[in-house]
Amino acid sequence: MNFLPLLISYAEIHYHLKYLFPKYFKKEPEIIADLPSRLIKSISTKLPILVIIKDSHLFPITLETIQIKIFAKEKNINKILDIQKIIKHKYYSEIMEVDISSLQPEQLLKISIQFEIKLRGKNKKFFNDNYPDINLQYFQTYYAEEDLPKLPNWFAGESHYHSIHTSDQVEFGADIAATTKLAKVMGLNWLFVTDHSYDLDDNTSEYTKYDPKLPIWHKMRDNCKKCDDTQFRAIAGEEVSIGNSHGKNVHMLSINHPEFIEGAGDSAEIWFKNKPDRNLTEIKKLHQPDNLFIAAHPVERI
Repeated sequence: MNFLPLLISYAEIHYHLKYLFPKYFKKEPEIIADLPSRLIKSISTKLPILVIIKDSHLFPITLETIQIKIFAKEKNINKILDIQKIIKHKYYSEIMEVDISSLQPEQLLKISIQFEIKLRGKNKKFFNDNYPDINLQYFQTYYAEEDLPKLPNWFAGESHYHSIHTSDQVEFGADIAATTKLAKVMGLNWLFVTDHSYDLDDNTSEYTKYDPKLPIWHKMRDNCKKCDDTQFRAIAGEEVSIGNSHGKNVHMLSINHPEFIEGAGDSAEIWFKNKPDRNLTEIKKLHQPDNLFIAAHPVERI
């Protein structure tokens, strides 16, 4: 059976059942490039390119070079970065900036990122990511002269975002500091960080083990505070797995709530335990004046 459709949706490629290794499993760290889909010239003329390398503590690499090619109407930009850095971290990220001030705005740019790494003594090259069989040829970024039009006192933002503090059998996100930098050049003003409740209650060393001290939840909130300022609001939240009127697991976003709300009904952390921990009717008692409870993905069907 081919599990590639799942891989397109989920980023983690190392989880497997005992003695069973799916097609997407690789003895390599996940290596991913990402960049904003829109860059506003009045905010920045430097295109930030985020490089994420995850699980290299299990599979150490040498990141040798990164070649960035930008294809535009009037000319192309070719930048080669000589990195030569040994990476062996659970999570590593870095933002590379490319000056595109020589390009005309109001055009769609195509960008390819070629990685050259050394893994177990062998050199390897690939474009944009090292996931099997996806073969993304290039990214697209619209280089805009000005921000999109907005009504007075209207602020653009993202209400549902998973950071690196969502990290489990199938998925992970980026660090909050890097995310806010990319969000700013897109013209966004705020971000709700809504990591899964069943990830925020984990032990820092094992994502299927509960830790009553909630170290990951506290770290996520601290990281939000560090990135939160008057120019860009990074607001801590949570995507809570909770029961609806039919006793089924649904997802609710809890925004700016001072307390952790547990919910691990659909976490798959304990086999055959998939009933909701709490019910939506209980949540009314927890509501406070400065927090929001909203549906996580109301129009999506699973």
